[in-house]
Amino acid sequence: MAGTGAARSVIRGGRGGYRFDPGEPRTDLAALDTALAHGSRALELFCGEPLPGPPGPLADTERRHLARQRRAVHQDRTECLALLRRHREARTR
Repeated sequence: MAGTGAARSVIRGGRGGYRFDPGEPRTDLAALDTALAHGSRALELFCGEPLPGPPGPLADTERRHLARQRRAVHQDRTECLALLRRHREARTR
């Protein structure tokens, strides 16, 4: 079963029985902050025109694909900022 095993379990066995070990707290805000950090990093990788040199239909297709990906990452990042109530950042970037 996926997600099971000692590495994923919050139940730890030891001498004298078992104990609950939840690890680091997991919250929606922490997940949003993580997603935002990854989105920001992803946007840094998109600098300038994608594939500016190569001509041809394959390069055109890839350029369009990369442009769609950039827009999707930008939209996801903006949504994360809005959910975190960081509206000013969401509008300026």
